[in-house]
Amino acid sequence: MGSPRAAVLRFAGLMERKLVVNDGVKPGWRTESDEFLLRRLRDEVEELAQALIGDVDRDVTSEAADVSNIAMMLADKRMPSLGDRGHER
Repeated sequence: MGSPRAAVLRFAGLMERKLVVNDGVKPGWRTESDEFLLRRLRDEVEELAQALIGDVDRDVTSEAADVSNIAMMLADKRMPSLGDRGHER
């Protein structure tokens, strides 16, 4: 596999910036139940849908990053041990 695409890197940067905001404020996602995270994912998908209706690019990208972060959290909890396990703080 080659280097990540520029769009992936930009979006991953936005995801990380959103995660950093909550460092030390919220508990880590590994302590949350799958059910809780799935409810959050559904809520964030609805917020993304509303942002798309409002057609404000900044809102759409922000909500898309929220959706992606929660999906990543669910996936991270299910991944086999990979050493650093995603740098959860």
